Amino acid sequence: AEAAVARPWTRQKCPELGAWLDAHREPLELVHAAARCQKFYSPLSDEFINVEPTKGGPLLAVLLPGASKLRMAARMLCSRAMLQLGEQNAEGAWHDLIACRRLGRLASVGPTLVEARVGYSIENMGSRGMLTLLQQTHPSSATVKQYRSGLKKLPPIRSIRDIVNVSERCTYIDALLTIASGQSDAMGLLGVEAEVGKAAQMFRRVPIRAFDWDEALKTGNAYYDRMVSAMRLPTHALRRAAIAKLESDLQQRATLRNFDPRGKRGIETSQAFAAVIAAIMLPSAAKVREGEDVLRQTASNIDVAIALCDFRNDRDRYSEQLEQLVPKYLGKMPMDQFTGVMPIYRRTEAGYLLYSVGPNVTDEGGRKDGKADDIAVTVDSTIDELEP
Repeated sequence: AEAAVARPWTRQKCPELGAWLDAHREPLELVHAAARCQKFYSPLSDEFINVEPTKGGPLLAVLLPGASKLRMAARMLCSRAMLQLGEQNAEGAWHDLIACRRLGRLASVGPTLVEARVGYSIENMGSRGMLTLLQQTHPSSATVKQYRSGLKKLPPIRSIRDIVNVSERCTYIDALLTIASGQSDAMGLLGVEAEVGKAAQMFRRVPIRAFDWDEALKTGNAYYDRMVSAMRLPTHALRRAAIAKLESDLQQRATLRNFDPRGKRGIETSQAFAAVIAAIMLPSAAKVREGEDVLRQTASNIDVAIALCDFRNDRDRYSEQLEQLVPKYLGKMPMDQFTGVMPIYRRTEAGYLLYSVGPNVTDEGGRKDGKADDIAVTVDSTIDELEP
């Protein structure tokens, strides 16, 4: 159940799920062992969809059966962590949550955007669980030291830019080559009906031989160069503006009125078709890149929350300002991934509120509901606290 992943619970409230987790203790220990590995490898399936086996299949059709299984394993870890938290075992909860975050970072090293998205989703589950644990407990200085040690050992967060620059670019090129070889039905694998329809209309009006495929490949590569360059920009605002301009240019170029087979081997037609395919594939990369920023911000929030725990242990109160945490409790001042300035921090009567303004760059008071997307930590020291 979704609630079992999100907040503490007990066997008395959900005995069936508790019994199920107990029965699967051995598989969960295997997940823990896997998460402790230094490398992750999940082979790509050689089965393809809607393509004749004798012709092979495009990269776009490669199956990733392991991704959904990893997500299920992560849900099991987080459910058990929330059970342990509900039963006053914060140490056991942390053990499951750090394994979940490590599993997410390992899973995201796969070559595809899908694997990165799954890895990010898994780590976000673990991160939300950690924030819940920190909101519900008052860890001692020794426990905080243990938490910091575990977080420092996490593998680095995978950069979406690297995936776009290599494997996603290759997937785009492979899609064009598949279509050029006569397998026009492979366009259906793009999975975006409205846009696929636009490309299919073009094939009804313009024969494949009218295309200059070298021009189409050069045009597509140039779009991917622009996306990678946009992702390299130093701030969220600059990246967002550059990506929005690229997507606008793609939509303007990928219009049916530009499909004209006349001219030298249909150069303009080839460029327009390249824009259609890029307009289908690139926006998903931009969305996952924003998810990377969310992941990094959530990880930063957890680091700050742990530093605030340590400050409170030393002084019996939370700091008035984040600057007081540096350098003893934090190596450097935290910055909001979306604004480039410090996240918003407010002391409250019973604790504190810490938050980033999130992808929409709008201060919504720490809320995340409806269109509000702030990334927040709320700690209220009046709640019942646990000590591992």
